Amino acid sequence: IIYPPKSRENMRLKILVVDDEPQFERLMRQRFRKRLRNEEFEFIFAENGQHALQQLEKHPDIDLILSDINMPVMDGLEATRRIRSDVSIDDQPYIVAMTASAMEEDRRACLASGMNLHLCKPITLLVLLKALKQASANRTSARAHPKGTHPGTHSQTSSSASRLEI
Repeated sequence: IIYPPKSRENMRLKILVVDDEPQFERLMRQRFRKRLRNEEFEFIFAENGQHALQQLEKHPDIDLILSDINMPVMDGLEATRRIRSDVSIDDQPYIVAMTASAMEEDRRACLASGMNLHLCKPITLLVLLKALKQASANRTSARAHPKGTHPGTHSQTSSSASRLEI
């Protein structure tokens, strides 16, 4: 029996996580261990925006970027602007801000830089899973609307249930 190759839509979601907190990688791997084991997700990690650009160059098939905003070397806003200007329109990832910056002007700055979604820390596990599902569902559409113009572009604040403390 010959099986057809997996289509890109059925493959795992390749996620670049950008955060300067050293424990964040361990936390993400722990929280999503079942999905990692089932090959639903593949995580790649970077500790700042500059490292994220390097990782994106090595892995141009990244579907989703979860990025902190305030980091040393290069912040998440500058990294997003560079991705939106330098990456081909067909390869644009869905970008989600994960930040403690809850002010309206911070949210607007994230979306203006080209991010698709703004989440405020601490982020609940349920909200993060919803964002991952949205990114997966909008994979094609997000790439066609990289400047935050996708209809799903918005901001969410987490409730206290199922917090993924970051």
